[in-house]
Amino acid sequence: MEHDKRGQADLGEAALPESCASCSAYPTTEWACLSALAGDILKSSRRLTTYRIGETLFHQHGAPQGIYCLMKGLVILKRFDVFGNETAFRLLFPGETCGWRSLFAEEEHVASAVVLEASTVCLVPRAEIERMMKVDPGLARQFLRTMARDPGPADAILLRNNFLPARVRLAHLLLILADRCAANPGQGRLSFRLPIKRKHIAALIGVGSETVSRAIKELEDESLARFDKRDLIIPDVAALRRAVS
Repeated sequence: MEHDKRGQADLGEAALPESCASCSAYPTTEWACLSALAGDILKSSRRLTTYRIGETLFHQHGAPQGIYCLMKGLVILKRFDVFGNETAFRLLFPGETCGWRSLFAEEEHVASAVVLEASTVCLVPRAEIERMMKVDPGLARQFLRTMARDPGPADAILLRNNFLPARVRLAHLLLILADRCAANPGQGRLSFRLPIKRKHIAALIGVGSETVSRAIKELEDESLARFDKRDLIIPDVAALRRAVS
C-alpha cells in the first residue's frame, strides 16, 4: 500500500480566498448553488491545505472526513490490490470535488488521492456538509447530479480493456484530456500540454512504459497526434475520434 511521504501539509501555507465565490474554481463546483446562509457555513468551515507532489489527500481504507475541493493543481485517484499493485482510474482537475462517494455511502475510501502537481485543496468537514444540506437542500440535489453524471469506473474499464490495442486506449485517454485541458476543444486542430507524465499514462491505460512509447509512435505515424515531450498536437480531433470508434 502507498503511504503519504510527509503527511498533510501545514494549514495556512496558501492564502484562503475571502469567500468561495472569489475562488477561480468556484463556478464549476457544487458549492456554486448555495444560498447565502449555506454559503456562510461553507466560508467558516473550509480548511485550506497545500500539498506537494506525491502527498496524499486521503488513503484507501481511510475513514471519510469530508469533501475535498481542488482549487489548484492535479490529483490522481488510485486503487491498490492486496499485492500492492496499483490501478489509476481518474484525474481530478481544479474545480472538481472528491471524497463524496465514500462520505455519502458511509464507507471507507476505496481509493487513494495522490497529488501529481503542487495542489491547493479545501476540505469541507462532514458535519458542516450535513448542516449545509439541512439549510439548503439544493446542495444535496447538486451532488446527486454529480453522482449521476460521474462515469465512475466506466472510463477506467474502457482505458484498461485488454481487448483494445494500446494505441486505441491511448487515443481515448488523449480525447478525455483534450476535453479538459485544451483551451477550445472542438473538431479541428488542438494543442495543449499534457498534465501527466508517461508513467501516469501507463498507469491509466494499464500498460508498461515501453508499450506507451510504441502506441505514441503508432499515433504519430498515422498523423493522428504529435508529441513533443509533454506538448501534444492533435491535427484533427474528428479524425482521432474516427480512428478509435
